[in-house]
Amino acid sequence: MMQTEGFAACKQVDPNMVIKKVKGVEAEIQDGWIGHIMPFALVQTTYLNDDLQALQRQENRLAEISAEIEGVLDSLSEEEKSFDTVNDNGDGFVNAAVTKAAKRLKADLKAAAKTAKVFDEESYEAKIIKVDFLINQEKTLKKAVKDAAEALHLKTKATIEQLSDDQVNHLLELKWITPLLSELSQLPSNLIQQLSRQVQTLADKYAATYADVAKEIKQTEQLLAGLIDELTGNEFDQQGLAELKAFLVGK
Repeated sequence: MMQTEGFAACKQVDPNMVIKKVKGVEAEIQDGWIGHIMPFALVQTTYLNDDLQALQRQENRLAEISAEIEGVLDSLSEEEKSFDTVNDNGDGFVNAAVTKAAKRLKADLKAAAKTAKVFDEESYEAKIIKVDFLINQEKTLKKAVKDAAEALHLKTKATIEQLSDDQVNHLLELKWITPLLSELSQLPSNLIQQLSRQVQTLADKYAATYADVAKEIKQTEQLLAGLIDELTGNEFDQQGLAELKAFLVGK
């Protein structure tokens, strides 16, 4: 592409066209932008890492909030899970019901402020107030993450379009040369590991030597010969057993 389109192609972005259903009909629409040559992720980690890290911290916090809400749900008793703040399956909160219940509980606390009334931390009431706080925080953070992701996407587009030649060369090195050198440097280790696995396979296959097998066979024959002496039968049976014993003990 660089040979046919020129060096400027490295500073180009293209519409990211995807197939989506629009009013029930599949259609090709634009969903953001994509680097013509430069991957957005590479540009972000190289020149927009602070923005990327900030976004990732927000996303991590979202995951933590989800885990905290799930933890509160798991701590509820079966009776508490039957309340209207929890869905019929018992595997999630009903946000509207939680908001309504928390509002009432907060009002009760405010009315009882003079008596210094508080809910025990492990009580159902305290847990509902906590979940309400987490739900509101999650809602606010989701919007912030969406806005930050969109802003980073557009900033990446602008960064690619405004790259200097030196920056392009640096990105090309990171995109092609660095991974190649890394893979080349791993070749000796990979070959040694492969050889080690093959040697280990052979070692496992022949762990029991011929001498060990022969010794085990001899011990088994002797044991069997000893057991033959305990057998009884008619004259012909005894002659047959005697011949078998003589064969086993090598006489």
